Amino acid sequence: MNRHSEPCEAVQPSTLALDLADHLAHSGDVHFYRWTKGRSAETMPWLQIIEAPMDNKFHYLTAGASKILDGPGYGMEFCYIANEKSCDNIELLAMVSYMHSMQSHRLDVGHTMNIGRPIANGSHLDRLLVSLPYPYGSDFEFVHLSDGSHVRVLWLLPISKSEEHFRHEHGLEQLEELFDTNEIDFSDPLRNLVVT
Repeated sequence: MNRHSEPCEAVQPSTLALDLADHLAHSGDVHFYRWTKGRSAETMPWLQIIEAPMDNKFHYLTAGASKILDGPGYGMEFCYIANEKSCDNIELLAMVSYMHSMQSHRLDVGHTMNIGRPIANGSHLDRLLVSLPYPYGSDFEFVHLSDGSHVRVLWLLPISKSEEHFRHEHGLEQLEELFDTNEIDFSDPLRNLVVT
């Protein structure tokens, strides 16, 4: 089934969404949605979520979180990789964008957030780690937009409470080394934990 049901509403893409979709996928098989429920929909009606199937995964990217700026510099967008197409992925990115919109919850590399539920049934992953977008290569992090502005794209990785605790105790670099050593598939919600 190619279409999501409400509250994932298909939308005409904004200029920002088109720029980011071209940066993400470079293909025609891209879809644009907005989450229509809750505070993110009320406070960020411009927010769109891009969905692109690539390499047997589903890739999601926000378009509009970057409008949240405290001063000069780059606004942030967030990407996420899932092994299944789901409205839950769109809701997740809308929730992250809403949290990021609050001054007290600004996200950056190394930050973690509790999402309040497992990422999927049977999963131990109920948190997100904000990281550099390693799966996309070194040129993916900064996007030059058609209006002359720029945005920064960060990657959201599902992690467990124990992995979050390790990150706070030992630092981001050591946690990422464990992920590399164990060759983790971050799109698998039932993956093995690197810290128990």
